[in-house]
Amino acid sequence: MAIELTESAAKRGYTREDAIYLMEHAYVVRPEWEESRVPGGARPWLWLGPSRDALNPVLEMFTEVIPPDTVRVFHLMPIRQHFREQFAADLPEEYR
Repeated sequence: MAIELTESAAKRGYTREDAIYLMEHAYVVRPEWEESRVPGGARPWLWLGPSRDALNPVLEMFTEVIPPDTVRVFHLMPIRQHFREQFAADLPEEYR
């Protein structure tokens, strides 16, 4: 499987390796989370999971699955409060 990281996903300093780490240890994965903002685009997947960065221990990530075997990461940042609240039951207690 190919993992691609877009410029928009990397703008906060996170890397492809950070995205892979999150995927391998995810607390939440929601396939086809919402409608694409790009007309005709694939529905993005939502991921919430740990970071290798101690200052921001939980990240949110959006990906696009491109058949047959590519995942494009287009959003990667510290988790925002509304996701923390919405998925509190799925996050480790210390991160709720």
